[in-house]
Amino acid sequence: LIENRKYMVDEAELSQQWNESWLQRMERLGGMDEKGDSEVYRCGWLYKNITMDALGRILPCCVAPGNARRLVYGNINDECDWFNLPDMQLSRRRRSGRAADLIDETNQPPYCMECPLSIEPPHDLWRIKQDLPNIDNRGILNQDSIKTLTDWQL
Repeated sequence: LIENRKYMVDEAELSQQWNESWLQRMERLGGMDEKGDSEVYRCGWLYKNITMDALGRILPCCVAPGNARRLVYGNINDECDWFNLPDMQLSRRRRSGRAADLIDETNQPPYCMECPLSIEPPHDLWRIKQDLPNIDNRGILNQDSIKTLTDWQL
């Protein structure tokens, strides 16, 4: 338990984060200043998932890292917001004007900047709704619980 203490959040901070809406968080973090563009490619992995391999490396998706693919964005031992690591943020800005400025400052841009794939993560809410009864071998989740977890809009 002591080793995992760095992942614990005190009750006041948890309460503040729990009660903060997404809109309030975006305003606090300055995300409201970013222009939206419905024509810009958006990879579902960057918004819906985070991957960790057996070595504790944080990756944006299921593509294996390699010499030509810089996909290791962090490590599980890093004390940070893994979902919003700098390379994750840069990858989300893939085709925006801001991304081009940021790429010039790096030696090698994250692979997501060049990724030719346009796949969605394998698990959407429909798939999760189908899988939960199979995973819940103790029968803890009733149909109302499954509906609450899966019947909402992204």
